[in-house]
Amino acid sequence: MKDIVDTKGVEFGDFYDETKGLLMKPMTQLAMMANCLEPDSGQREFVTSDKLVANTEKICSNGEQFYSMPYFKGLSSFLEEYREWLKELHDNQRSLNLFNLECGSKPFELVTGCMPKQGSFLKKKNYEAFYHALNDASKKISGGRSSSSMFVEMFSQATEELAKDKLNIK
Repeated sequence: MKDIVDTKGVEFGDFYDETKGLLMKPMTQLAMMANCLEPDSGQREFVTSDKLVANTEKICSNGEQFYSMPYFKGLSSFLEEYREWLKELHDNQRSLNLFNLECGSKPFELVTGCMPKQGSFLKKKNYEAFYHALNDASKKISGGRSSSSMFVEMFSQATEELAKDKLNIK
């Protein structure tokens, strides 16, 4: 880490470029997924609805109840614990202030010190852009794999595109 002068806590900008490059993208992608699937956010309802192409064509096709399966429950539990861990790091005396987990309906204001680019990703904003990216990723995923594998791949592709396009994280 660089010499830290700011007393607000450690942010991604306080890491040297190599360390920042290793941590920022995967941690941001996981935090995006965790926020989107966070039970109290209201966004989870979309992810489980027919508005998400994956639910009607791939992940939940043939009557499969993916969202009630042990895999999804385990994934949800892991993501809740990830958010809790990030909160604990933030609340320490020497705060690791990487994410604004209370960004609510503005998912691209998630990364502390990183303002989202305006006018990107097909002019869609907030979760509308997120849902569009999930639907696009869903259409690109090849079948023949487990629902859980396709679900994670869909989020991986969508969050990678959004992190790059909206937050300039490569």
